Amino acid sequence: MPTSRVNGIRLYWETAGEAGDPMVLVHGSWGDHQNWSSVVPGLSQSFRVLTYDRRGHSRSQRPEGQGNVGEDVADLAALLDELGHCPAHIAGNSFGASIVLRLAAARPDLFRSVIVHEPPLFGLLSAEPGATAALAAVQERMSAVVSLLALVTRWAAPDSSSKRLRSDLARGRNLRKKQGTLLCSTRRHGWTKSAIRRQWTFNSAASTDLPHQFC
Repeated sequence: MPTSRVNGIRLYWETAGEAGDPMVLVHGSWGDHQNWSSVVPGLSQSFRVLTYDRRGHSRSQRPEGQGNVGEDVADLAALLDELGHCPAHIAGNSFGASIVLRLAAARPDLFRSVIVHEPPLFGLLSAEPGATAALAAVQERMSAVVSLLALVTRWAAPDSSSKRLRSDLARGRNLRKKQGTLLCSTRRHGWTKSAIRRQWTFNSAASTDLPHQFC
């Protein structure tokens, strides 16, 4: 399994393609390198494509405590320097796009071009009076997602607390609404307990603070 240790963290990565300029794809939050699986085969015909799992995601190491965007930016720079996969065309989606933009400002020498899709740059709107209501609505929705993912993480964990949670879910004790959402989602996406444990590797105890990373 290809990994590199950068900034004290072990990052998992994959490459595809043998010719052309380097290209790097940076995934968003609550995903991993496989988010790019549908486009890597086509891109690898013209580029040497690098995908990786950000810290705390999937096969990369899970550090203790709450992370921040600065760590993700530093990780990406260190990984590119470590692998010599630069200057590169670097693309990011969602929170990955925010990471790419911050790195482009700090280390333009690593870039051939910048491609970003839907970066959540809510901080740019914080000084706009007309955006207050919209930002509050986005924050509320992100918090709901974080709460659900924390519930899924607890449900999948192989410990006594998860057994109690599954028991509560089965009986519907104070969790009937969440139960319906959770079970519907797991059936629809075909998730298994092992897949959930592998995918959602963030610290559920700190997950209520996660939305601040999007600012």
